[in-house]
Amino acid sequence: MAKFSARLMDGNTGGEGAYRFEASDDLMDLPVDEIVDLFFTSASARVLTENVAWELNSAMRNSDRNIVTAMGSFLHAEDPPVPFLLLISEDRT
Repeated sequence: MAKFSARLMDGNTGGEGAYRFEASDDLMDLPVDEIVDLFFTSASARVLTENVAWELNSAMRNSDRNIVTAMGSFLHAEDPPVPFLLLISEDRT
């Protein structure tokens, strides 16, 4: 298992979180939407108190640096969607 870092920014409150998670060594070889999904699955299981619905609007991989950048929205039944920005990279610490 390899270690990865993620930085998640919330467009509504300006909140920001830093997360570390483990995934298979070949994570960065997967399609970017699957990488984002694996991060949210990991974060939901470890950090969040409830399952958060989200949609992915755009994602890209910088292959030279093995960094995934994703933009999307958190979905709340009674509130407008909340934009987010997510960066995922190999943990080099």
